[in-house]
Amino acid sequence: MNKQTLKQLTHAHSWLGLILSGALMIVFFCGTLSFFKQEILAWEGYHDKQTGLPEISLSPAQISKIILDKGYDIPADHRVLLLFPTESDPSYRAFFSTETPNGHHKRHALYFDPATGEALSATKAPYYLAEFLYKLHIDLNIPFGTEIVGIVSVLFFVIIISGILIHLKKLFKNFFQYRLKKRKDMYLDGHNLIGVTSLPYTLMYALTGIVFNLSILYQTSFSELVFQGDLQALSQVSGFDVPALPEPSGHPMNWQNIDLAVEHANQALPGAKVYLAKFWGFGDQHAQMQLRLVDTRHVSERLTIDYPLDNYLNYQAEHVLDNPVQASYHIFKQLHYGSFGGITLQFIYFLLGLGCCYLILSGNLIWLEKRSTNRKQSQQSFNVVRAMTLGLSVGVLIAVGLCFAAARILPDAFAQREALPVIFSSGLLISFVHALWHKCATQVMVQQAIASAFLFAIAPLYDTALILSNKPTLGNLHNLILINLVSLLVSAFCLIFARYKYQSKHSILTQSNQAKDEMGIES
Repeated sequence: MNKQTLKQLTHAHSWLGLILSGALMIVFFCGTLSFFKQEILAWEGYHDKQTGLPEISLSPAQISKIILDKGYDIPADHRVLLLFPTESDPSYRAFFSTETPNGHHKRHALYFDPATGEALSATKAPYYLAEFLYKLHIDLNIPFGTEIVGIVSVLFFVIIISGILIHLKKLFKNFFQYRLKKRKDMYLDGHNLIGVTSLPYTLMYALTGIVFNLSILYQTSFSELVFQGDLQALSQVSGFDVPALPEPSGHPMNWQNIDLAVEHANQALPGAKVYLAKFWGFGDQHAQMQLRLVDTRHVSERLTIDYPLDNYLNYQAEHVLDNPVQASYHIFKQLHYGSFGGITLQFIYFLLGLGCCYLILSGNLIWLEKRSTNRKQSQQSFNVVRAMTLGLSVGVLIAVGLCFAAARILPDAFAQREALPVIFSSGLLISFVHALWHKCATQVMVQQAIASAFLFAIAPLYDTALILSNKPTLGNLHNLILINLVSLLVSAFCLIFARYKYQSKHSILTQSNQAKDEMGIES
């Protein structure tokens, strides 16, 4: 590769990384924490006596009867999704749309107490931090965010490929190289070392992110090229079609058969239990119910069973491997979520995710320090660019740390669904203002990393104090310890990053001063 091509690749790698750094930092850091989504949900309600799975719960059939009695006008071709309660999220959740006489649709999200069937407020139950972090990961919690994250995934893949090409000749030769004499070399060597180490992980995430967020593009392409625009035919072949629905009978649904079907399905896949039910024709005797089981200990173990509720014994079962499209999608999903390897794989993914966050932070710092020496640029505009870059990279650590601290200290004092997005945005704004005030990018990163470490240590200290005070709780101690350990690991990551950048800066300054002193002595 000639020098001109290498220079162009380096510029493309640097500028794309800078432009995408904010979105990438949010996606990677919030996604890294979302590996423990269910545990975070349980952690949020640990100190609330009302949380926890009751000893005796209402059955799915009884909850379905409660929904039926409310008299919602749900069209036969509209899906009703019912999620079953778990230890981490002990509530029944139902999602569906109704149709008004003028043809408009209204979405409904219902939450039910598993012991009494009482309707719960969607703003306070379940807790929102785990869901908010996940939404930031998949769509940045903004309109059209899914498409934006898909485009970011494509460009992130370009960044990875350009990085490989830039260092291809020295990819393995200089793998252990770590130069200490120049700060720029130290940053670059650390950036390259983490980048090469995490390469399989980042490649996998770039590709699966494209699959999940831009699926509409290749669905449309396939429907046009292979099925002449027939989306229904594409859905049937790929296994995403709706079960065949007979004509409505006008008679009430046999809701008692729901429990019999769930009991039957729970025996179909060893090591897995039904966790959701989908209904079509809800309320009618000819209603169809689809149950799904997933064994998270394996990459390819998923079973879907369709039951007609007028006679649940006439069921149809389909394993995910029976359809190549479904198999590929499910395996990609398992790889993306890391849910097949237990807690060990979750922590491996978690540490690799933090490594990717280091790549983003160190890459931004390399670019900012290099750019700060350019005297031809407007200093005022560069200050704004520097503040925005830092605010959307290290500022994400502060924003999420504030959300963790608020969710723990004020669990019942505010509506988290409304407050957490505001707190997150405030954290980014605080970081931006702080970065705008200081001129040294390294100093800003160090100070904000230390502040982030403090924020992530608040919840573990708070929980420790409550446990030592013998406050009674009904939560799961395992989940409490796990998430507080995750918080402490993030805090340690921030402190190590701050210490490393602080030491590297001062060691270079010391070496520079020593060199000046020696020159003065010689002269």
